[in-house]
Amino acid sequence: MSQAIIALDRNEYYFDHHAEVLNLFQFYNQQGHSRYAASADHGQLQKALASLFKVDLQKITLTHGAEDALIKSLAWLKLKYKTVVLEDFSWANYNHIAEGLGFQLKKIRTQLKEKSFCLNSNELRNYLDSSEPSVVLLTSPNNPTGHEIEEKELYSLIKRYPRHFFILDMVYAPFVKHEFAPLFCSENSLFVGSFSKFFGLPGLRVGFAIGYLPKAFQLNLGLQPQAIQICRTALQHIDWYQSNRNEMLTFAKSLELLKFKNISIFKTSASFFLVKLPQISDLEQVLSSAESQSYVRPKFLIKDKNPYLRFGLAPENVCKKIENYLSIIDKKFDEKSF
Repeated sequence: MSQAIIALDRNEYYFDHHAEVLNLFQFYNQQGHSRYAASADHGQLQKALASLFKVDLQKITLTHGAEDALIKSLAWLKLKYKTVVLEDFSWANYNHIAEGLGFQLKKIRTQLKEKSFCLNSNELRNYLDSSEPSVVLLTSPNNPTGHEIEEKELYSLIKRYPRHFFILDMVYAPFVKHEFAPLFCSENSLFVGSFSKFFGLPGLRVGFAIGYLPKAFQLNLGLQPQAIQICRTALQHIDWYQSNRNEMLTFAKSLELLKFKNISIFKTSASFFLVKLPQISDLEQVLSSAESQSYVRPKFLIKDKNPYLRFGLAPENVCKKIENYLSIIDKKFDEKSF
């Protein structure tokens, strides 16, 4: 019997959940699926988030995942702004969402420095200095590169450019950091988060925005009461989930020490990492062979004609399979003698 392929192209969560969270899943039932969450349920989760992030309760808007927060925010901001500014090596769906809402796109070229990508701050500032008011969409850590933008730099941008509006997509960041606090004080910024990545709860479709959005967005009919209860419980066990994240990042750092002849592994601050591959004609055959031998499937990307793989991180037993995959393709590239 062949092993099942582990899908590391979708950031699925292979860690155990906290026992109290798992216990709540056991009580998922028809009644919960058939009811809307009451306003009191919404209020309790909003209060928990407001307390955690130390912000005004009125700044917390619950949404159906981070994508919902992003789409609603951009639809509202379209009343005032015409252009969305973002890094050119970022989540492809940003393009689809912004263009679908009628925005023009301005892409800032993501910089590559040694074994890490980074925000091209000079290019961004030069554009913002001379452009009409725009929406600036920044992700930290960025998907798919894994690079983060220091909170001090984000705060500096927000303060320096009050006529621009900043959306900070932080779904891959540690769920709470003291350094985030200054980012919540400005009227020209919005912080987007979710319970999908850090807590591994994508199926619940619970996200949030921190900032002053129209009150109409508070009407989130459809959030399930059980989903809200599970998210509240997960918040009480942040240390448990942070330990899982620490395990992922420890493995990512260990990869940086390994010596591969034909592939380049980039530093990451996220729950995934990026690998650059050589350009060869039968690359698809090489990757298919590695998948069948290692039983893991990364995401395949092309940027500036360069091929990349993006691996979602997981527990140690899965990470060993990733390491095996990388060794396999590195040897296969050697066989090509290019």
